[in-house]
Amino acid sequence: MLKIFALAGVEVSNMLVLGKRMIFSGLRGKIGADLINLYTKKIFNRDYFELDFSIETTSKTIIHMAACSNINKNKKIINSNIRYLNKVINYANKNKIENFIFFSAVSVYGRGGV
Repeated sequence: MLKIFALAGVEVSNMLVLGKRMIFSGLRGKIGADLINLYTKKIFNRDYFELDFSIETTSKTIIHMAACSNINKNKKIINSNIRYLNKVINYANKNKIENFIFFSAVSVYGRGGV
């Protein structure tokens, strides 16, 4: 069963992919949504204000795609993204995560895009 949680609009999932249990963050973004649709037909959403980082996991991989972006509040968004990334990294260290894959935010491309 797919378990999805939300942190300030950022979904986090602990699911089985290709025989390996992985943790995904940022499932509401374009790439995250496409990955979820690739591996599941039905998504169960449960919104929480905060993810409980005290929960232990047996997953060995985190794919971190979560980021807030707002070109008009750049400094505030960057600080928020850094704080959340720091929490995820600390969680990975605590749970002896072996693989950490980090996707950059779309906002790095600026107003003009790619």
